[in-house]
Amino acid sequence: MLRFSGNSTWKGQPVVARIKVSLSGKDDVTGVRFDRMMQASYDVRGTRGRNRFVWGPQAGAITKRVNTVVDFRNDEARDVLVFRNTTPKNPVVHMQRFRVRNFGSNDIIRLKNLGITVRQRDLRRMGDGRFMIPGVDPSKMVVMNILN
Repeated sequence: MLRFSGNSTWKGQPVVARIKVSLSGKDDVTGVRFDRMMQASYDVRGTRGRNRFVWGPQAGAITKRVNTVVDFRNDEARDVLVFRNTTPKNPVVHMQRFRVRNFGSNDIIRLKNLGITVRQRDLRRMGDGRFMIPGVDPSKMVVMNILN
């Protein structure tokens, strides 16, 4: 697993940085973990195999303009997105504008901050063709498309 780790200096600082990670499947790297990082956005693209994307207890996205894109790729393998931000008063404050693409029937989203595990059958269609996660504000996280 590829691990990105920041430090505590982001506290009180403006959040403008963006991270783009595209896994190729070489060197047996099939996952990404973000720790102690607040970014304006992430652009994370997985491999055609199993992928695991983890946002740790002190990681997240704070933005009003740019989407964080997590692309599971069009495959049959199980991909997992885990979001663990542990902000006590508002558990979704650091989960802003997450967009999940290519969500398959084997894929899982685990929102540890809300105690929710989501599979394809749990999603609800919105009027604009996107899919919402029950119990999660669509401005925080939404699934753009699902695979059959």
